[in-house]
Amino acid sequence: MTHAIYKPSADIAQNNAILGTTLIAFYFYHLLMRLRESYSWNDLIVASLLMAYFVINQNRSLMFPCLLFYLYTIYKTKVGFSVKAVIAVCISTVLFFNFDLIQNLLDETQAQVDDDSYVRWEAIAYFLTGLSPNFICVIFGNGMISAISNPAFWQMLFSNMWNFNDVGWFGYYAFFGLVGIVAIFNIIMRIILDKNSPTDLQMLLIHMCVPTIWALWMPDTICLFCLIIYVYLYRKVYDAKEEFD
Repeated sequence: MTHAIYKPSADIAQNNAILGTTLIAFYFYHLLMRLRESYSWNDLIVASLLMAYFVINQNRSLMFPCLLFYLYTIYKTKVGFSVKAVIAVCISTVLFFNFDLIQNLLDETQAQVDDDSYVRWEAIAYFLTGLSPNFICVIFGNGMISAISNPAFWQMLFSNMWNFNDVGWFGYYAFFGLVGIVAIFNIIMRIILDKNSPTDLQMLLIHMCVPTIWALWMPDTICLFCLIIYVYLYRKVYDAKEEFD
């Protein structure tokens, strides 16, 4: 199900924030890591189908980083030229038949970047300068929005179409403050910079640093973040045990 429940008359393509997609991305990056380590047609087919799903889903924050990592992985995969040629032809065919879709997304992105009144710029400005009433809230955040939050605040958000998730880390700042942002980034950067970290976790966390698809207050993303930490610690303990043995 999509978010069409909020606007039943909307074009289905405009309501493409499908819950749980972030967890699919976790498996997608795991497949890319396996392709780098040991090529398998099965892994390639499944990863390609997931990549096609991300394109159809049309979420730019998810699609473009995944596409870059997908193409980079194919380029780095240790297989023969003929196999890469087949893969290149298939990818080119998919991109050709979806060229208008991708071009429209790029044009829309450019138009939004150049629009001073774009809703995300207004939201970022408000969350950075107008939301926190004092210095303590700047440091520790304003807390999570909930059903008992001021109704006037809810009305302001909905009337202006300001969504915390749409502004990514600026939304995290509004909730968690500078302390929360530093704590989250500390975890992310320690895993990324650890040379022994699994490649899939590094790719996924690099992805999480940039776009606005991840909402760390949503259940599926919280589960994803906990899963990343669990896999990272499990691998460290397992590798340490193997080295000790």
